[in-house]
Amino acid sequence: MVKYYLGFFVFLTIGIFIGMLWSQTGEHAATIVQPITNSSDQEAMAQRQRNDNLESEITQLKQRLGLLEQRVEKKGGATRAGNQPTNDLATAGGELSEFISPGMPLPVADGLIRAGLDAFTAQQIARKQSEAELRRLELRDNAIREGYMGTDRFREEISQLRGDEVRVRDEVDEASYDKYLYYTGQPNRVAVTSVLLGSAAEQSGVQQGDIILRYEDEPLYSSRDLRALTIQGERNEMVTLTVQRGNSQVTLSTRRGPLGVHLGQRSIDPEPNQ
Repeated sequence: MVKYYLGFFVFLTIGIFIGMLWSQTGEHAATIVQPITNSSDQEAMAQRQRNDNLESEITQLKQRLGLLEQRVEKKGGATRAGNQPTNDLATAGGELSEFISPGMPLPVADGLIRAGLDAFTAQQIARKQSEAELRRLELRDNAIREGYMGTDRFREEISQLRGDEVRVRDEVDEASYDKYLYYTGQPNRVAVTSVLLGSAAEQSGVQQGDIILRYEDEPLYSSRDLRALTIQGERNEMVTLTVQRGNSQVTLSTRRGPLGVHLGQRSIDPEPNQ
C-alpha cells in the first residue's frame, strides 16, 4: 500500500512539473510570435509605402533618364569623331550626335514656356499636373490605410483619376509638344537599335540607326506611341513609315503589325540650328 501511494505521489509530482513547463513554454512562444507578427505587418506596410514613393518619382526619373541619354550621345559623338568603332546607334557619318543638345532639363512650366506657350497657360498646365499627382498620392495612401491596395476597387479608382488628368500633349500643338519633351529632358524620338531578320521592318528597308518620326502620318515620341499604332486598323494593311536617316527623311511602306525591331528612346533637339 505504501508503495502504491508513493508511486501515485511521484506520478502526480511529475505531471504537475510537466504541466508547469508546458505553460511557461506556451507563454514564451506567444511572447516571441507576437513581435514577429507585428514586425511582419510593419514591414509589409513599409514596403507598400516604398512602392508608393517610387511610383510618385517616375516623372523625375524620366527627366533624369533623358539627361543621361543626352550625355551618352554626346560622348558617342566624340568617339565617332575620333574614328573609333562604336555600337551606339551608328548612322552615316554619325549625324545623330549633331542633333543632341546637352542642357539641363527644365521643370514642366519652364519647359512649356521655352516651347512657346505663354507663362499663364504654362503655369496652369503645370498646376493641373501637380494636382493630379497629389490626387494619386492621396488615393494610394487611403488604399493602404483601408486595406484595398491592389484590388479591383483601387484599379478602378486610379484608372478614373488617370482618365481625368490633363495631358500636355492634348493642350499644345505638335511642334510645341516636341520641344516641351526635349526641354524637360524627356525622350522625344524613337530610334531603331536593331532589326530582326525576316521581319516586316527588314523587308520594308528599315535600318539600324533610323529614327522613326511618323507611322501612317501620326507623330511618334515614344516606343509606346508606336506600339499603340501598330495594333490599330486592319492587320497587314499597307502603312507608311517616315524615318530620319542621317540628314535625310525617307518614306517607307510596311504592313501594319509588329515591325520586328528593337527600339531605343532618345531626347533630340527638334530645332538644332536655332
